[in-house]
Amino acid sequence: MKLMIASDIHGAAGYCRALLDAFDRERADRLLLLGDILYHGPRNDLPDEYAPKQVLAMLNERRDKIFCVRGNCDTEVDQMVLTFPILADYSVFPAADRLVYATHGHVFNTSHLPPLCPGDILLHGHTHIPACEDCGGFMYLCHDIDGTPMCGVLPFRATMENAHLHLGYRQMTIGTGAQATLVRGHEFHYSDVDDSSCGNLALLGISKECRQLTAKGTAAATPIYRYKNLVAGYTHWYWAENGFPFFNLI
Repeated sequence: MKLMIASDIHGAAGYCRALLDAFDRERADRLLLLGDILYHGPRNDLPDEYAPKQVLAMLNERRDKIFCVRGNCDTEVDQMVLTFPILADYSVFPAADRLVYATHGHVFNTSHLPPLCPGDILLHGHTHIPACEDCGGFMYLCHDIDGTPMCGVLPFRATMENAHLHLGYRQMTIGTGAQATLVRGHEFHYSDVDDSSCGNLALLGISKECRQLTAKGTAAATPIYRYKNLVAGYTHWYWAENGFPFFNLI
């Protein structure tokens, strides 16, 4: 079965029309909507071609192809005019030997994971930022998280003690001269990784680089670690936008 996944239409008829055109073009079997379908929300500006009645009409015509979870802007009033269920907080379904957990993202997300096994997939919207992330991957590479053993690829200790939010866009230049490429991503986590107890990282074959910038061009403290053929850090890079220049770091 071929799924098309979308989120946060927020009553934008033009985007909804483009979505359904893509659904037909890709010959998808089902459309999974991750919430926030009709209402634009009090914190958002009106989107282009804001026309909730047009959106509900287009989606109701495809009711047999759609399954959906509830967004924080979806209510029982929306359910009264939509002819497919929209008020489930999450949907869980198998994909080969793993499970897919689909939700809107205002409760469970990459910084507050639902119960997942290694290899499971979390789908969510809410942020309005396209990203494909390995959830918690950096922490899992560490020796432990607050005493709970992890993979131990890196000898660091991850912690959620005194957790606070690290959030922001990041950018970094890879390569030099004509081969230089500006790559972009974002950092969004509550944990911290402590390498201070490891002594001289160079003696362990680990290099630590702080070369990322914020969206304003100021230095970001978030390091990137390199160990053998591993490049690890907290930043989620936008692969679809940046291509694969990260191999130049290895």
